Amino acid sequence: MKMILGFCLWAFLAGDGNPFSQLDLKADLKKDNVHLVYLPDQGKMVTGTRPEIFTKYAQLNLTGYTFNSFHIKSYDVKSWTSADHKIIIDEVITSIAVDTFYRQPVLAADSSTKKTSARADKKLHIKGNFLFHTYIIRDKNQPELIYQTERNRGLCEYRIGKHRYLPVYIDLILGFPDPDLSEILKIVSS
Repeated sequence: MKMILGFCLWAFLAGDGNPFSQLDLKADLKKDNVHLVYLPDQGKMVTGTRPEIFTKYAQLNLTGYTFNSFHIKSYDVKSWTSADHKIIIDEVITSIAVDTFYRQPVLAADSSTKKTSARADKKLHIKGNFLFHTYIIRDKNQPELIYQTERNRGLCEYRIGKHRYLPVYIDLILGFPDPDLSEILKIVSS
C-alpha cells in the first residue's frame, strides 16, 4: 500500500504538481470516437474533415508550455502557450444546470381516413448538470481549430477554420442549450 501511495505521489509531483493542468482532449477524442459516424460527400469521404486533426494536439508534450488557469462567469479556462507562442491551446469547461419541462406533441394516425392529428402533449421533465469541454487551438501553421464535447452526449461540433462539422445522432437530447461559443471565444481572446 505504501508503495502504491509513494508511486502516486511521485507521479503527481513529476508533472507540475497541479492535477488540473492536464489537457483532457485525448480522453474526450477517445470517448467521442466510439460514437462518431461520418457521412460521405457524394459517395466519398471529404478528406481533412474528420476530427483526427485534433489528435496531434491531444498527444503534445506540454512540458515546455506555460500553463494558466482562471474562472470567469460560468467558465473554467485552462490555457497552454508554447515557449515560442506559435501554439495556444485553451480548454474551457462549462457546467450547465437544467431543470425544465419539454412538451412533445403526440401524433395520432387514423387508419380509416389516413390523416394524422395532434393529441395531448407528452410532458418530459429534463433535469441534470451537463458538463461541456470546448477546446480552442490556435497554431500559426494551421487554421483555428475548435472541438466541443459534452460528458454524456459526446461530440457537439468541431470547426476547422471557418468550416463547421456537426455529428449525426439517432437520438437527440432536448431541453438544454449548448454553451455560447461566441462568448467562449471572446473570453479566450481577451
